[in-house]
Amino acid sequence: MGKLQFGAARLADFKKHSGKRFTQDQFKADEALQDEVAQWHFQDIDKAIDALGVAAKSYSRDGLKAVAHLGGNA
Repeated sequence: MGKLQFGAARLADFKKHSGKRFTQDQFKADEALQDEVAQWHFQDIDKAIDALGVAAKSYSRDGLKAVAHLGGNA
């Protein structure tokens, strides 16, 4: 949901990380909150990519970010 199409599970991850509480309707109506979640989301993906170390070196960082955005970073 929202402009980057976050699923309920990813929003739950953000809520756990940030301690913030909001409904899906509140999220969809609040562009600033969507931007905040997006910033956290991509920083979290960057951390996961960095944790891969040399295993990630042969791949495009943008490609890895796109895959993680659509399919998760686990």
